[in-house]
Amino acid sequence: HVIRFLGGGHNGDAHLARLDGKEVVIKVPKSNKEDSYMKIFSELGTNLRYSKGSKFICEMIGAIEFQSRLCIVLKYYRNGSLDKLHETLDMHLEPLFSRIVHDVCEGLKYLHSH
Repeated sequence: HVIRFLGGGHNGDAHLARLDGKEVVIKVPKSNKEDSYMKIFSELGTNLRYSKGSKFICEMIGAIEFQSRLCIVLKYYRNGSLDKLHETLDMHLEPLFSRIVHDVCEGLKYLHSH
């Protein structure tokens, strides 16, 4: 059950939905063209490999067909995507900014070690 459109990016759109009682994000590729699917499958593979091993990596839930396209389903994070975090949180607060930088670095460290 789709709740609302969250936003769009270069590779596709994100929709907030409810799946098995949980809020999730459905990432819909821009088109049915092969390059759009390659980007989605690349993200799908990365998330399947790494999301369960670290709390600093966006959790992958699965894949579904939505709007006649193969889409990935991710855990919903209330404050949005990392690139839009500055729109929901006051990044000028030193302790908050330091924590976010630390968490991002931990996620990168995890990815690079695997």
